[in-house]
Amino acid sequence: MEILVKVTNNEVYKKIINNTLRNLSKGAKISEAFQGQWAFPVVAYEMLVTGENTGQLGLMMEKVAEHYQVLHKNVVDQLKSLIEPLMICFLAVIVGGIVLSIVVPMFSIYGQIQ
Repeated sequence: MEILVKVTNNEVYKKIINNTLRNLSKGAKISEAFQGQWAFPVVAYEMLVTGENTGQLGLMMEKVAEHYQVLHKNVVDQLKSLIEPLMICFLAVIVGGIVLSIVVPMFSIYGQIQ
């Protein structure tokens, strides 16, 4: 936990981890420091409590990490699927503008020749 405080740049999480260190030095559970914190999701808190109670805290934290990685991947995939059509339309407008800037002067030159 001390290494984690040094590594993180987020002040909110530093405060929570320092609070956890104080609780651990008093002999309290890790979950008590995370209880009611807005920055720590309820699902993660419940899994933390379950991991402490079953003695498999490391395994449970791995499951929490996997869960949030899947959620993050799903959000990124949804954003990609929303942005792709917009990018295609944007590129179509750009390419259409380039084509028109080439074709319109050609037709005006052909019109002057006849």
